[in-house]
Amino acid sequence: MSTPYQSFCGRMCEAEVLGQRWKFARWTWRIIDLWTEWAQEQLPNPITKAIAAIEHMDKEELERKITDPRVLASRNKIKDELVNAAMKQAGNYLGFTSAEVQALINSPRGAAHLVVLLLIENHPDITDEKALDIITALGPEQFERILITTAGRSPPGRQGNGSAPVGLFLPSRGG
Repeated sequence: MSTPYQSFCGRMCEAEVLGQRWKFARWTWRIIDLWTEWAQEQLPNPITKAIAAIEHMDKEELERKITDPRVLASRNKIKDELVNAAMKQAGNYLGFTSAEVQALINSPRGAAHLVVLLLIENHPDITDEKALDIITALGPEQFERILITTAGRSPPGRQGNGSAPVGLFLPSRGG
């Protein structure tokens, strides 16, 4: 039985490069979660950065023996702003669709790790280095087609087709 959403579900695809046939799995929530967890380990945590900045300010206050209440009040206001900005950014940085995570997925290292996750089920000895070789051998257009297929995004419509379907999850390639 077919549902209207099946055409938007990703599917497995294959490509032959580097003298081997590579079987790419479709994107699943598990792959998205694994990639996002990896990405979060690569990105600086805004809260950790804010804490380090505040600790630096506290150390500076002690070393310089800053006691003027007006200066301390001003510095405390800055610390509060650091914490508030970090808390706001932390909620965004953790998600798959955040600007930070999307920038990483568009980097060579991020794309290579995504390819590892898409290939590992069928190629258990895949590495990030080999995945980058595969991406390079595929070339940008074929790599884009693989991402579109595995993510379940419909290919771009013909020029002038304003009713072309919108895709899911595939990061933009724009600058």
